Parts: sequence; structure tokens; C-alpha cells
Amino acid sequence: MHDIALIALFAGCLVPASIAAYIDFRRLLLPNFIVLPVWIAGLVWALYSGHIQDAVLGMILGFVPGFIGFQLGGLGGGDVKLMAALGTWFGVLVVPIILVGCCLGFLWSLIRLARAGQLKAWARDFGRSLFMRYVLKVRDAMVVPSLSDSPTPGFGNVLPFGPSLVIAAWTIFLFAKGGF
Repeated sequence: MHDIALIALFAGCLVPASIAAYIDFRRLLLPNFIVLPVWIAGLVWALYSGHIQDAVLGMILGFVPGFIGFQLGGLGGGDVKLMAALGTWFGVLVVPIILVGCCLGFLWSLIRLARAGQLKAWARDFGRSLFMRYVLKVRDAMVVPSLSDSPTPGFGNVLPFGPSLVIAAWTIFLFAKGGF
């Protein structure tokens, strides 16, 4: 990676996204005043560096699943914007960023449930639900609480997704830096 590209990625994406992720962790909010400039800076950098097609494709690949998750009630609007913004910087690598972010969020949820003493009950209900749905073919026989239904103080039943996405972005960057 060229020095200027590395500086642009750090200053325009990774550092401000990390700040936004910290705010999301503390307040369950990804602020537009941070996320939108990351998105715009990604597009400007893509125009400057001649990678606008990659940036637009990445933006679409980040936005579409995020928007679907938002419509289903699993993500907030800031998560969708962050996914699109990361896509402008990382291009098609936003797909593994989203996948790694989902895995991290899943693990985080399991840890929270375990710390609250509810993991065993959740796993039991989830296993029963799978058995009834896929073995016995009984539809809607049981409602299984989502992983984010946790009594952890300060979060209620919400798990901030921004930190998982940004950790995933850093991870993908570190493992795929030759591709930038």
C-alpha cells in the first residue's frame, strides 16, 4: 500500500470509525457527524485514486444488507450508514467485514448471556425451536428470544453493532493490507 493511501485510510476511515464505534458502545448511537464524513471521504478518495467503481460497488454491498437488517428491525440507521461508508473505503472487502462483524456480534451476545446466567436457557429454547421447526416441521410453535435479549444494565436488549463492524474492518485491513 502506498503511504498516501495508508494515511487516507487511517485518517478518513479507520480512526473516525473507531471513534464512532466507541460512541456507539457507550451511547448506542453512531453519530452522523462522524459517519457521514467517513462516507463522503471514501467517495472523494475513490475519485482521487481512480477506484470509484470499487467504492460504489462496496457502498452498495454494504448498504443493501444493512438496509434489509434495518427493515427487519435488527440494525439501526447508523449501522446501515457505517456499513455503506466502510464499503466506499474497502470495496468488495466490505462483505467479509460484515460477516466477521456478525460473528463478533454473535460471540459478544453469547458472552453477555453467559455473564447474565441465561446462556443455558437460551440454548435450550433455541435447540427446541430448531428441533420443532426442522425435524417435526411445526411452524411457529415456539418463540425464541433473540441473542440481544439480555438484562445487562445500560444496554437493555440492544447490542451496538458499530464496534463489531469496526473491529472487523481493522481485522480485514490487517489481514488483507496487500490488497489496498
